Amino acid sequence: MKTRSESLSKRFKHKPPPRLFHYTSPDGLIGIIKSRKIWATNIRYLNDFNELAEASDTASIILSEMIESDDYNNERELLIEMREKVGTAASRYYVCSFSEDEDSLSQWRAYCPSTGGYALGIPSAQLSAVAQENGWYFVKCIYDEDKAKNIIREIITSFLEEHRKTAATVQPQNISNLINEVALRFQLYIAQVGGVIKNNSFEQEQEWRLISPAVVESDKHINFRTGRSGVVPYFEFPLLEGKNPNLTGFKDSTLKLMVGPNPQPNAEALLAAQYLLTRYLDISSGIEHSKVPYRSW
Repeated sequence: MKTRSESLSKRFKHKPPPRLFHYTSPDGLIGIIKSRKIWATNIRYLNDFNELAEASDTASIILSEMIESDDYNNERELLIEMREKVGTAASRYYVCSFSEDEDSLSQWRAYCPSTGGYALGIPSAQLSAVAQENGWYFVKCIYDEDKAKNIIREIITSFLEEHRKTAATVQPQNISNLINEVALRFQLYIAQVGGVIKNNSFEQEQEWRLISPAVVESDKHINFRTGRSGVVPYFEFPLLEGKNPNLTGFKDSTLKLMVGPNPQPNAEALLAAQYLLTRYLDISSGIEHSKVPYRSW
């Protein structure tokens, strides 16, 4: 990924823990295990779409400051166009979330049904390798407001510098077209970066995300599910690829399954999970029950 930001480039080099956990429902777990695929939701249909406003709102504030500054008189028209378009191009990106925490009360509440769910711990090296093979990005979310501002400012500066170089070679009558084209690319870029930046109130989730490149609507990997208030598009991301065919173990890390709080007796819940992993993945170990004293049924 051309990050256009040195700070964001450093973020992409952060090493994840050995496993990362995806919290899901019983149906979700069965689907992942049987298909060896995981669903990445269209970014506009996440549980809280407002989180995407973190990046676009920050960009809008910085652009407004630059528009009012005399330092950018020559680029004012471009800055205004960038501000008008920011936050309107999220529909072509897909996101799948993972947590560093294998047994989190907030995650059980937020991402699993009240009758019980699961946290599937996938070797992070496998996720990284498959993401790279498919051209996706795998990165830990940014919760620090100052770091987010710095990254977005660096991105804006990168687009301005690129525009200056190109504008010097363009005929005056074509400058408006160039401004529109740069603003559109900026719009798309900030939409993608929006998948990395989250409000600091979510920091306890310690979230990592798989983030897609731009996906066209006709892509065969896009499918649809029923959401809380309508149809939700999602992308079927493969957890296995030709160069990385082993989901259950990668180097020094192995698959782990946490059984969340649920009304079943612990023994039966663990045994059912063991049957599932044995049937479809040929493993029967690495299964534990949540220690969170949580009851929602």
